[in-house]
Amino acid sequence: METKCPAPWKVFFVEANGDARPCCLISRPMGNLREQTFEEIWNGPRYQELRTTFVEQRNFWPECIGCSHHMRTDTM
Repeated sequence: METKCPAPWKVFFVEANGDARPCCLISRPMGNLREQTFEEIWNGPRYQELRTTFVEQRNFWPECIGCSHHMRTDTM
């Protein structure tokens, strides 16, 4: 099955403390807007690591495996 999750390429949540996350299920921050620019976080190692898991279809983060968007067969 192909993953249909848009989060690694389209989502950027910001918490009140500046922590940036790619979705509501992933609690670990990808960076912090008080310490880094949007571009540094968006193109940084954490987002790149997450995107790679989806492109390679392996080593998914635990939060992603249980998500309903992880392995959708319908189109979004």
